Amino acid sequence: MERSANRIPSLDGLRAVSILLVLLSHVSLTHGFSWSSAMERVDGNFWLRHGELGVSIFFVISGYLITTLLMREREKTGRISLGKFHVRRAFRIFPAAYTFLLVITIVEWHTIAKGPLLAAWLYGMDFMRHRPWDILHLWSLGVEEQFYLLWPAALIFFWKQRTRIAIGAIVAAPLFRVLFRFVGLHSIMFYCFPCVEDALAAGCLLALWRERIPARLVDRWIVPLVLFTLAANEFRFPFGVYPLLLQTPRNLCIALLVDHCMRKEYRLLNWAPVVWLGWISYSLYLWQMPFMNPAGTANPGHIWFDFPYNLGFALAAACGSYYLVERPMLRLRDRIFRRPHAAAEVVAMTT
Repeated sequence: MERSANRIPSLDGLRAVSILLVLLSHVSLTHGFSWSSAMERVDGNFWLRHGELGVSIFFVISGYLITTLLMREREKTGRISLGKFHVRRAFRIFPAAYTFLLVITIVEWHTIAKGPLLAAWLYGMDFMRHRPWDILHLWSLGVEEQFYLLWPAALIFFWKQRTRIAIGAIVAAPLFRVLFRFVGLHSIMFYCFPCVEDALAAGCLLALWRERIPARLVDRWIVPLVLFTLAANEFRFPFGVYPLLLQTPRNLCIALLVDHCMRKEYRLLNWAPVVWLGWISYSLYLWQMPFMNPAGTANPGHIWFDFPYNLGFALAAACGSYYLVERPMLRLRDRIFRRPHAAAEVVAMTT
């Protein structure tokens, strides 16, 4: 397996962990997943919350990576080129996403709601109140694209205020969640950009402040950080406690854990098969939803919906997307920008 000198240790492994959490949350809804019925009796949302944690990890990594790349560009050239940034992101994100959307549009044209489908093509799914299952997950791509539009521009025009802007986004997100709840927009309060921007901003702040983080202190408190992250995600709380008081601190803990893993370079997170899973995680995130459709439980015997076969089909589709779409487009991008291909210089998804 190729290893790029530009690869940041452990990040691909963390992306693999993230996609596994998303897969676990979705596959738990499908026919044949034997743990579902037992856990539903204990806590009906137990498995689903793993997916939200996985997407949050993706967002934190994305904020860190994008900010790091933009800061390096500014240090090297003295400026940030919005045009080059958006062209690079387009090569990275659009081909795989639009290939998936084209297939869904053709196959489900007569059955899928056209409003959400149009929103998916325009990267606005995060503001849709009703989202068909097979494209539901594209809300995270909308969040990412809005982040790409806002954050690089903020760094260009408000460079001196960059830390304040990141902190402001972290503070504002829980207030937006409460506001959306108050006005009755419950269905998008955990999906739209203003309500999840704290995860992205936590990653941005990590990139901006990484040299100031007391590494020894984080290492000393690593177990409490992990326990708080898991507890905030797993346990039930009165409605309003998690989105207002716990979700943002949990995202900040994720950022500290990401930094810890990059410094420690844990062997498991840098093991070749885990790194490979991180490489294909974007395509796997895109293609897993049609095979994890819970509607398939009403028609047992449709093998592409049944666990564990649906995992195999999703993995096969992801490999096709990665090797036939993603990698060729990345090579083309690297030829255009005349730089070596770095397989791990990828933006985190989500997700």
